[in-house]
Amino acid sequence: MLLTAAPRDPPHVLLSWRAGQRGLPSIAVSADGRMLFVQTAFPSTVTALDLAVPDHPVAWRASLGEETSAEGLSCCAPPGSPAPAESRLFVNGPDGHVRALDARTGAQVWDRPLARIDEAELLLGAPLLARGKVFVGTGNDDFGVRGSVAALDLSDGHLLWRRYTTGPDADVGIGAGGGDTGMTSWSGDGWMHGGGGLAGPLVFDPMLDLLFYGTGHPAPWNPALRPGDNRWTSGLFARDPATGAVRWFLGLAPHDLYALGAAGPLILATEQGNRVLLHPDANGFLYTLDAASGRMLSARPFVAQTALRHVDQTTARPDRNPAMALATNTTTRGICPAWPGAVGAEGAALLSGTTLLLIAVNRMCMDFEPRQAGFIAGTPFIGANMRITPPVRGASGRVVAWDLVAGRQAWAVDEAYPLIGGIVVSPEAGVIYGTLDGWLRAIGPDSGRLRWSVDVGAPVPGRPLLFVLPDGRHAVAVASGTSGPVASILAGKRDMRDATAGHGYANVLSELKPPADPSGRVTVFVLP
Repeated sequence: MLLTAAPRDPPHVLLSWRAGQRGLPSIAVSADGRMLFVQTAFPSTVTALDLAVPDHPVAWRASLGEETSAEGLSCCAPPGSPAPAESRLFVNGPDGHVRALDARTGAQVWDRPLARIDEAELLLGAPLLARGKVFVGTGNDDFGVRGSVAALDLSDGHLLWRRYTTGPDADVGIGAGGGDTGMTSWSGDGWMHGGGGLAGPLVFDPMLDLLFYGTGHPAPWNPALRPGDNRWTSGLFARDPATGAVRWFLGLAPHDLYALGAAGPLILATEQGNRVLLHPDANGFLYTLDAASGRMLSARPFVAQTALRHVDQTTARPDRNPAMALATNTTTRGICPAWPGAVGAEGAALLSGTTLLLIAVNRMCMDFEPRQAGFIAGTPFIGANMRITPPVRGASGRVVAWDLVAGRQAWAVDEAYPLIGGIVVSPEAGVIYGTLDGWLRAIGPDSGRLRWSVDVGAPVPGRPLLFVLPDGRHAVAVASGTSGPVASILAGKRDMRDATAGHGYANVLSELKPPADPSGRVTVFVLP
């Protein structure tokens, strides 16, 4: 279904704030809805805007004082959203430091260096606050960085534990008798630069007292250069938040062929009194797991694909299509979904009080040519050429309403470009998402009918933020700008005649015009 003209008036603008520099800002709102926190890309600053005061002045601004060597890596992963908690604000910086700021003044409370940017290691995603700890993820799969998750003390930032994706059982957090398969499932010392960084959001369940997250793809992209299952990349972990010990792991793509990892949202829900974990994965399958044990309850495709035929109900191992096999220096065409994945890290939301899961889908395929690659710390470790292609039929983006009980699509709305950003939903506000051609839209959660649409002037590659203002009005904040491989395409830094430019994005975004203003921007709308 294609969208038609908006039947309602769009929301009115409460605030429009220009970052003054390229890159996508990250946003968060205080619990009382008064302070809007904006973190910019390199050179990273955090600005607090007071939404309860007319004209919404800057309450404070803090520079994160980053090293200049971080600038070259700021393209690769935008800073995760700041995490407010009571009187403090926790931020990840592109310089590899985790910082706690005073949320009232911006003064620094503590500073913990965690990621080594000299080896291209990055802090990924947003900090997660739970059980008196700050949980953070690291990695950079495209540079062969060994992924990890760490817990810092909330009060002073000291390191409580750090667990890795690859390596010996002690590093991974597996008890005695695990067999060190984080080493032996690799060839030689490949695990030492095997990737597997944080691939999506960190999620904590207080009911089960478990920390959940997905791991990224193994490095390099060429699977022939890393024989074995490449554990524990491309799967889902559940850990004890107190110690980091592994409670369970589910491998979604052993010996990942297409660099998909286990990227995608993690959504907790209760079904018939049991806690379940919903995971729309980059491979295009929606997994439903028993959250306590990791046992797979179901895996159903939510997007058309060619790479997998089905997922084994008992082992969760994918049944791959032999026609999509890879060989070094040979191009395999028509692999679906493409490497960016069928869904982004924040691309799904559960509509409360219903059985509908809303998914922002990327309908892209790719031609993939594995190449030789050698590992040099701090340099790309990829070994592949990619060309992304649109689907044979239909648009590259789609909002899918998935009925969890029926196990099928209830309705869908198409978008011209891939929906790489996130999605938010509520019965009152509807389903709200942004597009790469600069639109913020709201559609009805029951039918997908367009409620309103507003042009924000620049791509929206992140998730909008729903919140309540101090005066009780409902609002949505949205950050616009460019991020990741898409940024180089929209900034005109890649030759669009080269279909492999921007990790292959050039081919599918060739008709997308760069924004008139390349600066990042944050806009807050009051909902009708």
